[in-house]
Amino acid sequence: MVCFLQIALFNRDYPVMRGPDGACVAQLPEDKLGQGPDKPVTVCKHIKRPSARCVVVLLYTASVLATGGDGWAAVSGADAERAGRIRLYVQMGEQYAVRHYDDEAIRAFRIAADMMRENGADVDDQLAIIERLAQLNDTAGAIEALQSLLRIYPDQTDARARLAKLQPGSTSARKPAEDRTPTGAEQRARLDLFIKMGNDYSAHNLPAEAIQAFRAAARLSLEQDLPMQDQLALIEHLATLQDVPGAMEALRNVVAKYPDDAEARTLHAKYLASIGQSAAAIREVDVVLSANPSNKDAILVKANAADWQGDQATALPLYEKLLDEQEDFDVRLAYTGALLRTGNNEKAQKNLEQLIPSSDVQKRALNDLEWYLRNKTAQNFQLRQEVYSDTGHTDISKSIVSFEFPLRASLLGFKLGQAHTSDQFQRITSREYGIDGNSRYSDTTSISGGIGAVELNTDQGDSVVSSYLEARTRLPRLDTLVSLNRAPETGSTSILTNETITSKVRGVVVYNPLQRWTVDADLTVARDSADDRYTRLITAARYLLYSGAPQVQVGLRRDMNGSRRHAWWGDIYSADQVNHDLLLSLSMRKNRLDGGIEFSYGKQKYTAFGTDYYADNAGWNATLQYQWANGLFVDAQWQGAIYGLDQDTPFSYRQLNLRAISYF
Repeated sequence: MVCFLQIALFNRDYPVMRGPDGACVAQLPEDKLGQGPDKPVTVCKHIKRPSARCVVVLLYTASVLATGGDGWAAVSGADAERAGRIRLYVQMGEQYAVRHYDDEAIRAFRIAADMMRENGADVDDQLAIIERLAQLNDTAGAIEALQSLLRIYPDQTDARARLAKLQPGSTSARKPAEDRTPTGAEQRARLDLFIKMGNDYSAHNLPAEAIQAFRAAARLSLEQDLPMQDQLALIEHLATLQDVPGAMEALRNVVAKYPDDAEARTLHAKYLASIGQSAAAIREVDVVLSANPSNKDAILVKANAADWQGDQATALPLYEKLLDEQEDFDVRLAYTGALLRTGNNEKAQKNLEQLIPSSDVQKRALNDLEWYLRNKTAQNFQLRQEVYSDTGHTDISKSIVSFEFPLRASLLGFKLGQAHTSDQFQRITSREYGIDGNSRYSDTTSISGGIGAVELNTDQGDSVVSSYLEARTRLPRLDTLVSLNRAPETGSTSILTNETITSKVRGVVVYNPLQRWTVDADLTVARDSADDRYTRLITAARYLLYSGAPQVQVGLRRDMNGSRRHAWWGDIYSADQVNHDLLLSLSMRKNRLDGGIEFSYGKQKYTAFGTDYYADNAGWNATLQYQWANGLFVDAQWQGAIYGLDQDTPFSYRQLNLRAISYF
């Protein structure tokens, strides 16, 4: 019978022989085993017959290390992938064990034993790994693995004998480890091992295990006061593996220990900005700039953070300062993007022409920016569809087609739409036509407006003029909007029949006072042609609970709505409504997909004719945007609410908005 270890070590310089008990024996060099070269090592001692799986579970101390992976040629396809993972865990376990890192070794061997059992590995090979657990004093782990094995192979006498040997008088627990403090050399060896483990896990596409190894390495590097460059390199490994929380925690620890290290604090600010905490990033980098105002890395991080926060008024001068001192591709690229976000397309185009890429990465970044500029300055065609329905039998369907084309720093557009509003009594069709535009006023302000007409197929059949004017301002940590609007109400057939025209004034303020907090207020004051009036004020406070993926926000919202209306019998009455809601928001951005959803639940108080009514409410608002192809975007919004959850006949509504945009 041919020894499979010999097959695995074919054409190798390591002598392989069969021992007196029939086991395969290999003699490997000292650097491969961590022991004397004159000591033969028994491998796969329990092999009873030739088996391809023998190669899968050869212990790391012999054939796997010696072959460098060549011995896996007997396994292919999905088996090869699973075998590779098993081999890696066995490798890790043996490397940890030979350095007396028992906790890490036990964890690796436990995972290997579980995977071997799930993949139906040879029983004797599984027992070899379970034996390693027992040798490491992991009695509980060995017993659990043996019991799991016996559930699959109840007649396996060898496994049952081993279980009986472990159980008598056993506490099913590990023996206490030796209480001693590792030496400095041992700690450094442990750090090097964690780094090697992290790299190996990454190479085998095992991100969770790689993250754990690099986290441990980052912790040890801080304890051992490694050069800052080496510590930050380990942290960047975590960021590359998408372990932003781990990278942030490691950076916080580094900054706490070395508060005057500009490189660490600047990297911390960079990561804060990358997860949307721009205000915190700016505060962090300002500490660096207060000590060294000419720190270019810190200036760039602050400019990027301000730009991502929407504060181009702060970002643009910082970019210009860096470019005045030295031309840099990345800085000019970021500067051009900031100009585009202010609507300064003409200046952005001039800067774009100065960008000369010197690498494939820079070429891709430049192509992305050119594509973005083309879309910002290109004609676009839009299709919109809006559908609304509620339990009050009101149904609204609206279709809109629009076309926009650029005029220097402005956009001019035309639109044409048709809407159908119906209830259980009648159906009314309306058509709208309009022209609107958007223009950049400054780096912080844009103005938009439009005028149009709405035709109603009511008894009067009149056309009603509609118009709007809107101004938006983006300042550091503060966004504002002010709008004036005059248009017919389309909320019900009765309102359309009366051709009611409503004039509205609206103001919105969004403020970021602290690192994770956002507060906003939305006030609308309206009056219609029937002299009905209403005022609505929505205030909310939101807290960023988790900045990873998905991003999680929680908040509180208060919605007050007061109205003064004419009743159908001629009297004037007032109605007041107050909602208090809890908010939970989830959002995520990945590749070409951007989406989020907000849930709300709260209490409503409604007062009319001197009587108070109370109800429980719930609602949702989901948004999704997807880049279907270059120049083609689709987005969707689905919202709704249920008012009176505790009532027999609650009122509810649902609204779906769809839009497709094509740039050409």
